[in-house]
Amino acid sequence: MSGGRPTKFYDIDKEYWAFMCEKGLTNREMAIRLGIHESTIYNWKKEHAEFFDTLKHWRDYADSQVEASLYQRAKGYKVKEVKLFQDKRGNIIEHETVKAYPPDPTSMIFWLKNRQPTNWKDKNEVEQTNKNIEIKIDQDESEL
Repeated sequence: MSGGRPTKFYDIDKEYWAFMCEKGLTNREMAIRLGIHESTIYNWKKEHAEFFDTLKHWRDYADSQVEASLYQRAKGYKVKEVKLFQDKRGNIIEHETVKAYPPDPTSMIFWLKNRQPTNWKDKNEVEQTNKNIEIKIDQDESEL
């Protein structure tokens, strides 16, 4: 007979897991919402390989969505919008427009610093070596 409480692993809705991962919650934050200790999540990852793979897949999906959004912000994009107007008679009129979002410099810098750090890092490192330098000064005796 094993000791301890029975596992809640099979009681947790898998869609709720996906929701939490896609919202970017950490293991600690998920544990708090589930009413379990954070170490329980780590234990479940060890005991249930498919669970670990699924969590990784959900988190990778969320990361890819954020990455795509950052990329769009960095280069700028356009979106079709439908605006609704009401004429004098009360009729609703739909008008399609295109809204342009210009490239965002902050997103560009963030992207480039992470993708090309050697070209876009903030701090340039200078290597300094100590060498003995001899300086000779010729002075005319009359100046002394």
